[in-house]
Amino acid sequence: MCSTGVSVVDKKLLIIGVAIVGGAVASYLLLSRSRRVSAQQQQPSQQPSQPSQQPPSQQPSPPSQQQPPSQQQPPSQSQPPSQQQPPSKKTYETRITISPPSKAYVNESFGVLGALLAVVGSSVQGLVGETVEVYVDGQKVLTTTTGGNGIFDIDLTISSVGTHTITARYPGKETADAVYKPSEASATVEVVARSGTVM
Repeated sequence: MCSTGVSVVDKKLLIIGVAIVGGAVASYLLLSRSRRVSAQQQQPSQQPSQPSQQPPSQQPSPPSQQQPPSQQQPPSQSQPPSQQQPPSKKTYETRITISPPSKAYVNESFGVLGALLAVVGSSVQGLVGETVEVYVDGQKVLTTTTGGNGIFDIDLTISSVGTHTITARYPGKETADAVYKPSEASATVEVVARSGTVM
C-alpha cells in the first residue's frame, strides 16, 4: 500500500510538474510570438514605398519675351531761353540849321553855316562827325561832316540869277544804344548879277 501510495503521489506531482512546465512553455511561446509580432510591426516594410515618380513636369516654358519698354521719348529739347531783349535804345530827335546869306552873286562862291543838334531832354547837344547832305533846288551838290558842337561850314556857287533854295539834310543814324532821327532844314538865297555884268 505504501508503494502504491507513493506511486500515486508521484503521478500527481508529475502531472502537476508537467502542467506547470507546459504552462510555462506556453507562456514562453506566447510571449515570443507576441514579441515577434511586435517587432515585425515596428520594422518598416522591407520595400519602402517608392515615391511615385511623377514624370518631371515639362520644363517651364521660357519666360514670355518681355516687350521692350516703350522707347522713351527723348526729352524734348529744351527751347533755349528766350534771348534777352537788349535794353531798349534811346531815341533822339535831331535838329539841323542852315544859314546862307540873304544875297549872293551869280557864279561867285559864298559861305553857308549850319549845325546839327540832338535834342536830349530839355537841352540840345551838337552831333560831331555826322554826315550832312546839301541840296540846291532839290539837287544834291555835296556832302559835309559836322565838326565841334555839330557845326558845319560849306561854300556854294550858283550859276543862275534868282531865288534858290538850299537844303541841309541829315539822314539819321542808329548806334548800339541810341537812335538819331533824320532831320532837314531849308533856307533861300537871292542870287543876283553884279552891276555891269552881262548875263
